[in-house]
Amino acid sequence: MFSLLLDTWTFYKNHFVALCCLILPLTLPLDLLADLTVATDPDVPLTAYDWAVLLAPIAVYPIYQGALLLYMASVIQGSRPSVGACLYGALPFWLNLLVTQLMVLTMVGFGLMLFIVPGVLLMARLVFADIHCVLHSTMPTNSLEQSWQQTKTHFLTILYGYLLLGALIYLPSYLVLSWYQDTQTPTLLFSAVSSVTGALLSPIATIFAFRVFCLQEENNTNGL
Repeated sequence: MFSLLLDTWTFYKNHFVALCCLILPLTLPLDLLADLTVATDPDVPLTAYDWAVLLAPIAVYPIYQGALLLYMASVIQGSRPSVGACLYGALPFWLNLLVTQLMVLTMVGFGLMLFIVPGVLLMARLVFADIHCVLHSTMPTNSLEQSWQQTKTHFLTILYGYLLLGALIYLPSYLVLSWYQDTQTPTLLFSAVSSVTGALLSPIATIFAFRVFCLQEENNTNGL
């Protein structure tokens, strides 16, 4: 597992600029608009525009997630596609990837409501769903089914890897940002820093899942 985490960090570090170019142009403006919308007077009802701003990141997620997966797959095959090519290539998968992600979030959300543990276990079993949706062009239900079957072999590796990533990277960042928000009045600058931090950390889990997926594909090829 530690070698997979090391591979994840190496890829993240070596391709950091490309990852920024894939993610930040789409996420940062929408996150800042959402922060401004939430910061308005809570007594004022949200308008249709406000709801559109708040839901826009959900609609944009499949584009940069699909682009990230296409970029990683191309790098593994020895090529370095442009950011524009990856973003454009992700567009045909937008709807299926959106539905897949909503299904995953719903299932994991219900699992988290059931004493948290079932949600964590479901998350570990469904991490390949996005990958199958993009790289194998499978429908949402088939993507979930394929992920459920394929993660069986490396379930503990995925689970422990995600828990370790959460403990070492995501949790400390969340605690620091939460502490700052509790001790000082949030500003637009704070919102920008928070949004950029979250956006830049988000690919790490996807990279780790993709690395485990590649290992599983190698095992399948070798008949293991």
